[in-house]
Amino acid sequence: MKPYQYVHCYRDRHGKVRYYYRRNGKQTPIPHVPGTIDFQIAYDALHQRPTATAPSLVAPTIKHGTLRWLCVQYFGSMDFSELDPETQRVRRRVLESTWEEPWE
Repeated sequence: MKPYQYVHCYRDRHGKVRYYYRRNGKQTPIPHVPGTIDFQIAYDALHQRPTATAPSLVAPTIKHGTLRWLCVQYFGSMDFSELDPETQRVRRRVLESTWEEPWE
């Protein structure tokens, strides 16, 4: 039997051997035994799936002087940080919801 890339084998609490395909953190069970046609079909389908890209760590650029820029400045201010956490949460949600509204 050849080793399969991204396939891990575990023995569950009942003693049954389980096989999982894990790539990029997402673990998917494979209900078949390695070496069988059914396993190969399931493995090929999982292996050919597009992988999710990692989220970018670069902050989006915010145009200077826009409402969004002003809100971000406010969120970083001392006045905002001194508010109760619940008040911060509510204000942030209200202000962030206005970013998506169209302007006329």
